[in-house]
Amino acid sequence: MTSNPNGRDLARDIRSDTIGEVMATPGQAGISTFWLRPVGGGYEWQVPPRYVQIIKRAEAAA
Repeated sequence: MTSNPNGRDLARDIRSDTIGEVMATPGQAGISTFWLRPVGGGYEWQVPPRYVQIIKRAEAAA
């Protein structure tokens, strides 16, 4: 996992190879997981930090 992602950065849930926008990170409001939302909208899901890979938007488009 790359540290210190910003809101709206992209991340890959390596468990399912699914890409989402970072909505919340561990430590924000006392949470211990990442919250990701599908690019373009949809339902958010939780991902433990060990399964998150921060990626660049250009990589996601490939």
